Amino acid sequence: MPAGLGQLAGSDPARSDELPDLLDRLRRLPDPRRLRGRRHPLSYVLALAACAVLAGA
Repeated sequence: MPAGLGQLAGSDPARSDELPDLLDRLRRLPDPRRLRGRRHPLSYVLALAACAVLAGA
């Protein structure tokens, strides 16, 4: 287990009503990109980036 994650081992799991819906919040952000060249919604791109950071990328 990576350092830092061990401290979470004894904690209670979060309840779904305690956590904000990440994709819902990200969908509210304005997309500054041009229409041309967009292939994926900004909310998905940001959610994948957040997952990558949490995974240690």
